[in-house]
Amino acid sequence: MGQITFWGSVTLVVVLAACVIGVVVAVRIVVRAVRSRNAPPTGLRRAGAPEGTDDPRAAFDRAAGKTSWTRISGGL
Repeated sequence: MGQITFWGSVTLVVVLAACVIGVVVAVRIVVRAVRSRNAPPTGLRRAGAPEGTDDPRAAFDRAAGKTSWTRISGGL
């Protein structure tokens, strides 16, 4: 195996740094996706809130027989 030159070592360091940055970015994207998937949807009416104070999307939930996010999520 030949001797690694200065520019060869610089290239190796740059490639390894790019790989580390890529992995960090990928992990952050996955973590953000998992957190947003597990979070309750924003804007839905709180349990016990008066009618008319909710997001229009909650109308679809009411039409489907679901009255609040707590009912959907099992009371969490």
